Amino acid sequence: MDDDRISSLPEGVKHHIISFLPNIKDVGRICSLSKLWLWTSRSFQISNFRGCIIAPNVALLNISGNFTTADDSSSFIRFLDDALMRSHDGMLRLNLYTNGDMVVHVDRWFGMALDHHVKELSFNHFSLDEETPYSIPGRVFSAEFIKSLKFTGNVKIGGIGNVSLPSLRSLSLSLSRITDQMFRRLLRSCPLLEDLSVQSCSLLSEIELSNLDHLKSVSVTGGLPDFLTVSINAPALERLCLRGKFLGDQSISLVVHKSLNLRSLELAELFLTDEWFCLFLSQFPLLESLTLSGFRLWKRIWISNPLLKEIMIAYCNNLEDIRIETPKLSTFSYQACCGVDDVTPPSIWAENPPDCCAAGFTFSFFHDHIDSCFQELQNILTRWATTFRCQESTVIYLYEVQHRTM
Repeated sequence: MDDDRISSLPEGVKHHIISFLPNIKDVGRICSLSKLWLWTSRSFQISNFRGCIIAPNVALLNISGNFTTADDSSSFIRFLDDALMRSHDGMLRLNLYTNGDMVVHVDRWFGMALDHHVKELSFNHFSLDEETPYSIPGRVFSAEFIKSLKFTGNVKIGGIGNVSLPSLRSLSLSLSRITDQMFRRLLRSCPLLEDLSVQSCSLLSEIELSNLDHLKSVSVTGGLPDFLTVSINAPALERLCLRGKFLGDQSISLVVHKSLNLRSLELAELFLTDEWFCLFLSQFPLLESLTLSGFRLWKRIWISNPLLKEIMIAYCNNLEDIRIETPKLSTFSYQACCGVDDVTPPSIWAENPPDCCAAGFTFSFFHDHIDSCFQELQNILTRWATTFRCQESTVIYLYEVQHRTM
């Protein structure tokens, strides 16, 4: 029986199947199957526009982010124009990657996408001219149908009159230029916001989140000395990730109010004390997952939580003592970087330990003679296994040996 049942499916169903293909080249290949699939491929709304997988002669962009030839750039622009003009029945998403050469066309592409009521808009702009960022059109921020916005790279968000995004659920800003005042205006226009990600936005010095009753996930990475304050008042918050990457010794203020539903907490590279952490952790009685990384000030910490199931501690190299009271703990992971004279992990004490807990340990050595350290580490790991009531088979020993080159 040679019935082609897939080809007889409704166009909408076939478009849904095509949407799982990894890139546009694969979408183009299906047109050779039959005339029906040729029509299906032509009517499919392509959403991921990246020059190196569209322009036929472009394997890689050069180091400046520009196309290698003018023909390559023109091919990409024509392809994108044609694809956007075919989207007569609405547009679910648009993922657009551009460089400085194409900035004069971006306003038009945004306009076409908005005319087709795009629901998810992602824009990644690379340009070596950091002094001249691309300004996102104000019309984007008054599109009441948009549910997801993601901006990455050398873009500017500002000078906008009306801001109204009543349908927005997800907002991501990375390496973008937005002032504190504009950021507050933007958040006030998103009453249904559920997911917020902010990464190394150079003009931001404070992040204040309030009156966001639907906010469930917050991820913040501060990368500049101006980053000073994070204040969150979100009763539905379930996941919080805060990384102070590149802040150095710059201290920040972190305050979280009324987030009793928090399940997952990740803190990394913050210049905060162990006393602060113990008080901060006590606010989240329903916490289930905890990740801590790169705290250089910490000497002793106490982790007490009745529902905590997973703990990960990494590269807190000055830690001497860890006390844990977590009866539901199922997984404990510890990572450390050991130098020549520093091979002693912290002591770990467990009160009301779980019946059984899987524990994983990773140590990186930056010297050539590590044989003498193995016995000491073996003794430490044995004590830790006893602390967590681990079976021999449930303890994982991982040694990543790295030799320093001169």
